[in-house]
Amino acid sequence: KFDTSNFLLSSTTLPGASGDGDWSVAVDAAGNAYAVGAASGAATVGSDVVIYKVAPAGGILSSATANGPFGNNDYALDSSTGPSSTVCIAGTMQKTGPEDCDSNPCTHAAALWKFDTGTGVLVRTTDYYGPSGDAMWSAIDVAPNGDIWTIGHSSNAANGGKEKLALTLAKYNAAGTGFAAGPF
Repeated sequence: KFDTSNFLLSSTTLPGASGDGDWSVAVDAAGNAYAVGAASGAATVGSDVVIYKVAPAGGILSSATANGPFGNNDYALDSSTGPSSTVCIAGTMQKTGPEDCDSNPCTHAAALWKFDTGTGVLVRTTDYYGPSGDAMWSAIDVAPNGDIWTIGHSSNAANGGKEKLALTLAKYNAAGTGFAAGPF
């Protein structure tokens, strides 16, 4: 955490954090920061979504991880605080293929997770497979009324495959359990 003069005020190490995937930070009205990214360890295959709740002074208040139903690589790509004590997380979960997707074919589902800032519980609320079974959400924002907007890529049914992705915008209901509009 830095002040307006770029003076370091506090910092902390995030135990179990991995350099895989992207990291984002969201801040609530109380000044707590939520570091969202990937974790890996002896009990996991690949990477899991992780969130750390960090106090304004820099101490870790809580953390939680989520492993998708397929047990492979899961990545948080963006996060946003919501109006009702939640942090919404957009990302992707690996559906098929081996852990190493760089040299082997894999498919992914776009996923949405919600973290309850009061209880410390992290749950996947929904996922989206795209028209031909491959998708990811890369950015998220929560509207003042709680609606959740995501943007990312999904495979095009006519041009399916890893390199044939279409830009996709979607609006979820405030619970994050279903589309309120789209995907567009």
